[in-house]
Amino acid sequence: MRRAKLFLQTHVIGIFFAVVVGIISVLPSFLAPLALGSNYKGIQFLYVDDEDIYRARIHEILDGHPAVASPYLFEYKDMRVPMPPLGEFFYALPAFFFGLGVVILLSKFLFPAVLFFLIYFLTKKLIVEEGDVYAKITPITSGLLVMFGYDLIDYHYVAALLQGQIASTHLLLWTRLVNPITGGLLLFSFLITLWMIIKKTFRFTHILGGILLALMVGYFFSFGLALAILAALFCIFLLNKEYAIARKFAAVFFIALLVDIPYWYNVFTAIGGTDGKLVASRNGMFFTHAPIINKVLLLATIFFAASFIYAYFIKKERSHQRSWQFMTAILLGAWGAFNQQIVTGREIWPFHFVQYTIPLSFVVIITTAFIVWRKHFPRLWMLGMITALSGSLLIGVFSAYSYVYKIPEFQNLQRYSTLFSWLDTKAPKECVVLLKERNDELERLIPAYTHCNVYSTESVFFGVTSARVLHNYLLRMRLNGVDQVHAHEYLLAHQETVRSYFYDDWNQLFGQGEDTWLLGRVSFLEKEYQMFLKGDLKKQIQMYRLDYLLTEKVLTAQELKQLPGLHLKQTLDEFFLYSFK
Repeated sequence: MRRAKLFLQTHVIGIFFAVVVGIISVLPSFLAPLALGSNYKGIQFLYVDDEDIYRARIHEILDGHPAVASPYLFEYKDMRVPMPPLGEFFYALPAFFFGLGVVILLSKFLFPAVLFFLIYFLTKKLIVEEGDVYAKITPITSGLLVMFGYDLIDYHYVAALLQGQIASTHLLLWTRLVNPITGGLLLFSFLITLWMIIKKTFRFTHILGGILLALMVGYFFSFGLALAILAALFCIFLLNKEYAIARKFAAVFFIALLVDIPYWYNVFTAIGGTDGKLVASRNGMFFTHAPIINKVLLLATIFFAASFIYAYFIKKERSHQRSWQFMTAILLGAWGAFNQQIVTGREIWPFHFVQYTIPLSFVVIITTAFIVWRKHFPRLWMLGMITALSGSLLIGVFSAYSYVYKIPEFQNLQRYSTLFSWLDTKAPKECVVLLKERNDELERLIPAYTHCNVYSTESVFFGVTSARVLHNYLLRMRLNGVDQVHAHEYLLAHQETVRSYFYDDWNQLFGQGEDTWLLGRVSFLEKEYQMFLKGDLKKQIQMYRLDYLLTEKVLTAQELKQLPGLHLKQTLDEFFLYSFK
């Protein structure tokens, strides 16, 4: 009890700012529904990219499928997947007791607040010194800069923002469901345990470190970076002949390896062979040996190296040895995570590493500035800290206000409320809904807000076979009334959809223009569609489980003739729900 009281007294300012960060982060989730007033129908405000996908994955666990192999389709629930949903369990476990909506709302406050405190705490440990105003302001600045200043490294974005050319709608990165926030929580907790191992704070800290590292396998980018930093620390202390600490770092690795044996078995089973290689590439893996240079990391490394040379060789200062070692490991680990493919020949969408290398670069820069430049240029240093702190807070407030730019889209979502309510309460468990008109948004939202699945989805990297992807796409063309003569024109007009359904790797997914790969895939689909049109539409639809056909218009007599036995089940506001007798 006395320790807890002392901890609270020591870190009261950090806890205060953690609460401030949490309030700023959660504010849009309250302000957006209030802005709608009576037009708010209960569809939650989720405005960061892919949050509906993560909500569907969490909902899949609540529906009794903890592997989350196929969160959208009724089939393929037992397929092996290369990425376990560990981050989703941060939400699903409490949601069993409190409800998913409540847990998501709470997470928007709690997770950013805790992450800020972890960054603050790590920085405070690295600067070592306590008490004076400099030591108090530094970790606060570090935490705020990471939480709210993430996008400030893009000077083109900042210039456009200051000139009023764009409105901020994506600065609250750490409010996004599941990733990168859960990976960030685990990563910074892990780094703190590594520091505790170095400082010999607790005897069994390496066990906690091993468990934290094992839990990070749910998100490769936090895991890969953590593993690289651990390897760098091991090498540094081994070369320094501090074998006792090096052994602790080795123990962390082997504990994590032991805990994750089922995961690694599942991964190598899932990505083995030709089909497995395709699964890996569709989930972001590339086969290359090309190096990667990250500008922010390069800048942080140059600043760190120049500061160390100035302090160690010019000023002959020998303090903060452990901090220098730790920050060296952070930078080496970051470079290793970006460039391990030089040796292995495999990389997983390295651009996602910046979610963590940018925050770590901020921590290194702020800590280095405190250790070296505070002593020699105190006024300039204080000006920089105050500017970074106040600027980060202003950006945070501006981010909270950015919800206003999403209000029209948010209001439009409320039109699905009656449909979701009916499906969740009246439809049979694991029901399957086929959308007649193309509506990628609704295909993602039905599994996110109800216990039902969808017949077709554009999220084809989640537990869907190639044969099923082809079937779904051809069926969508036929339901949209595309005839054989206009098939080529339709496919070229919807080339982004062709990419998202049939890509082999992310270069194809994010490609532009009518390249050789795209034209080849269009030619293949034309031929397949010619044969598909000759089949019986009802048999094609019923090839997989189907409970409801959802449309925004009443079906014509001609359409009903092609689907004998189909009848109108329910009218739900602007939607019409059909089922077969």
